[in-house]
Amino acid sequence: MIRRTFLAGLAFATPASAEVAAVPLRDSVPHITTIGQASATMVPDRADIRLGVSNERPSADEAAAATASQASAVVDAIKAQGIAAADIRSSFSLAAQYDSATDPQTHVSQRTLRGYDAETQITVHLRDVTKAGSLARTLIDKGANSFQGIDYSYSKEKDLQRRLDGEAAKDAEIAAHATADVLGLKLGRVLQIGEDPVSADGVADLPSRRAPPIYGTRVVIPTEPGTQLVTRSVTVIFEIEGKAR
Repeated sequence: MIRRTFLAGLAFATPASAEVAAVPLRDSVPHITTIGQASATMVPDRADIRLGVSNERPSADEAAAATASQASAVVDAIKAQGIAAADIRSSFSLAAQYDSATDPQTHVSQRTLRGYDAETQITVHLRDVTKAGSLARTLIDKGANSFQGIDYSYSKEKDLQRRLDGEAAKDAEIAAHATADVLGLKLGRVLQIGEDPVSADGVADLPSRRAPPIYGTRVVIPTEPGTQLVTRSVTVIFEIEGKAR
């Protein structure tokens, strides 16, 4: 547990009334600032598979038709798994592709149209993380020829963050009182409470989630949701009323 404590205005000077109106309350009275932290480990229960279909052909129509056919097969395979349409997102793009020639100074001297590349990007939202690897393998077999990876998340992360915020605020309060007791000070009002700007830590231990697809084989793509550490930090500023009796 890391706690940070800052003291300000310990001379207990009383600013002039005009100055008090011009500055925030926290800057007009002696105060103590503490930063509390709380952490919890969560197990992801949601997964997003990101993959796509792309084809380059001499004409735009040929590229679009080939990609549409493969993408339809992929989407049909997704729906065959009982996945709702609301959990499937796709986008389409079409771009001209050129071959470039360069002069001795490596400047492009000529561009020749080679063809057109059509691409459909598909994201599948899974509510059962245990199916992520097998579904990715199935979709690659059905025609997906690019695989960007699998991202894991926790459906109740906001609730967890709120609970951790409360625990972090309590931790900050304990740190403030501990410091005040050591210095013989008496704490007063809470002048400010808020989330530390660097409070959210969502780094997952997922070494195999980026496992590359092995095209043309029946090898299963290994994926493990792992665990994810969520850390929240809260800053609390207390007024210092004076010396403790």
